[in-house]
Amino acid sequence: MLIKKCSLSDVEELAQLNKQLIEDEKSDNTMNIEELKARMHGFLENDYAAYFFMEENKIIGYALVRHTSNPMYLRQFYIDRNFRRQGKGRAALKVLLKELKTDKIDIEVLSWNEAAIKFWESCGFIERSRYMRLEKSEKIMVSACLLGQKCKYNGGDNYSEKVIEYVKGHEVIPVCPELEGGLPVPRKPCEIVQGLVMDKDGACKDKQFRCGAEICLKKALDEKVSIAILQSRSPSCGVKQIYDGSFSGKLIEGRGIFASLLSDNGIKVLDAEDIE
Repeated sequence: MLIKKCSLSDVEELAQLNKQLIEDEKSDNTMNIEELKARMHGFLENDYAAYFFMEENKIIGYALVRHTSNPMYLRQFYIDRNFRRQGKGRAALKVLLKELKTDKIDIEVLSWNEAAIKFWESCGFIERSRYMRLEKSEKIMVSACLLGQKCKYNGGDNYSEKVIEYVKGHEVIPVCPELEGGLPVPRKPCEIVQGLVMDKDGACKDKQFRCGAEICLKKALDEKVSIAILQSRSPSCGVKQIYDGSFSGKLIEGRGIFASLLSDNGIKVLDAEDIE
């Protein structure tokens, strides 16, 4: 493996690789390519130097190092996705340390990036400090049934361990628009029929659904909710699909009353089944 010191003419390639690094480590950095180019340009004009790792004249990764620190600080280190699990990371670190003429260097790793932590530990790095941050947690609205509240039409719930894990560390606001609209538990199953919410016996429940959706929307706006995670296929909360109104189990593309209202008011809606 060869190592090549980068110049300002390499900023475009470095920014593209940096974007991939941000995606892979699931960083909260929202910079686009142009912003990353400008930032990288600033790094290289000041205390940093960047290096490409190369094999057969192909760039397979890069590193960004601050030379003015003692010990030096490895701010960014990335191996292309197509070259991982082949020993390339260890080889790149070895040639980098040789190029820098040092056997001591500091890094930071995002606390949730377990794969990276294991890699650096396997290379001999040891934890010396904890980088911590205080920031206001994101407010997430969640269909109450997903959290285990027994508010489904049949008296059950749609408890989702994946949703529970996803919202950890955030302020969670559970809602059930149908209960807010005054409907009981249990209740007749409902579907949207020609724009109106009807129950299986043909009784119109549109007023209750829309009233409950408005109440829950007000709560979302008052609480400055940024995201809502909603139960799939529900006539209230369905995000991508709902039942077609025939009570036959057939699905069609569409959104429930509450999901539509949230989206129309600029609140991002996520289908519970898309949570990983």
